[in-house]
Amino acid sequence: MQMVQPPVVSNDQAASVLVGSGTINSSLPTTNYQLQTPVVAAPPPVAPTPPPPTPIYTQVAQPVAVVQPTPVTVAPPVAHSRLRPLLGPALFLFGVALVAYSVRLGSITGGSMEPTLHEGQHLVIDALTWRFTGVHRGDVLVFTNPHDRTTVEVKRVIGLPGESVLIEGGTIGVTPLGGRYEEFPQGTDIGGHGDIANFTIQLGVEDFFVLGDNRPKSTDSRDFGGVQAVDIIGRVIASF
Repeated sequence: MQMVQPPVVSNDQAASVLVGSGTINSSLPTTNYQLQTPVVAAPPPVAPTPPPPTPIYTQVAQPVAVVQPTPVTVAPPVAHSRLRPLLGPALFLFGVALVAYSVRLGSITGGSMEPTLHEGQHLVIDALTWRFTGVHRGDVLVFTNPHDRTTVEVKRVIGLPGESVLIEGGTIGVTPLGGRYEEFPQGTDIGGHGDIANFTIQLGVEDFFVLGDNRPKSTDSRDFGGVQAVDIIGRVIASF
């Protein structure tokens, strides 16, 4: 069997048929148009953005202020030659003033201090240092009589402030404040010389008990009581 191929109508002939007859020949082949979606290439992978670098703080050393030393101006030394001529006279005047104030002269009248001091002897009296060193047992003091301010006495210190003094059988006993009883027999500086009647006294906190070395012929603390610092003129340091 012979197959008859249908006539091939081009797109232009189909169009003329459509215009001329107003009908569409169904026998005309239909051309199928397929839209192809263009293939778009995938974008290349984007590398992740690295984090910003952490700032590194570097401690910058602060500039050190350098203090320049202040120059010291040293005054030129004073010439000693100008002072030396004045040094000797100044020391001499100071010594004279010190001696005039602290050292005094006196003389003995009466025999109450026999045999240590004799009538008519001259005394060198220290009126200064005893105020710093204090008064000690056995010191020979020059003082004004507490009952007669016009009379100056010379006696030996037997008892100190606060002590108890006991004279019994010619022996002198002293009990210091808070201390032990101590005896001083006759013939010693504290025990004295000559007979002496029994006697006892408790001294006040400012009183000194004084006696003459020649006990039978002495007017002393047995008569006018204790002597205080305000009554003392000085301490005998020499005699001639």
